[in-house]
Amino acid sequence: MIRDNFPLERILNVSATEYCLNAGKELKDYDLIGVHVDDDLPCGARLISRFQERVPSNAEVVVSFSYAIAGGASGTSGVLGLSQTHRAFLNQYASGTALIPREK
Repeated sequence: MIRDNFPLERILNVSATEYCLNAGKELKDYDLIGVHVDDDLPCGARLISRFQERVPSNAEVVVSFSYAIAGGASGTSGVLGLSQTHRAFLNQYASGTALIPREK
C-alpha cells in the first residue's frame, strides 16, 4: 500500500532501536520494510517527494533515513580528448526503514 505525502516529521535519522526506546515500544512489535529511491533525475527534481510516496500506508514512522546527492557531467570525446557535448547529471539516493505495527 502506498500513501501520498508521508509526513516529513515522521521520517527520522535515528535507528529503529532508538525510536522504540524513545516511544516506549519494542522492536518485535514491528515489521521492518526497506524504502529506497535512487534515480538519475534532472537538477532540481524532488526525490524526497518520491520517497514519501513509496512509504507503505500503514507505516508508523521511517527510521534510519539517509539521503545523498552526487553530480557530474558526461560527454563525448572530441579532438584532443576534449568533450564536445556536455550533459550535467544528478544522482540522488534516499533510503530508510519503515516500521509497520504488527497485528496483535
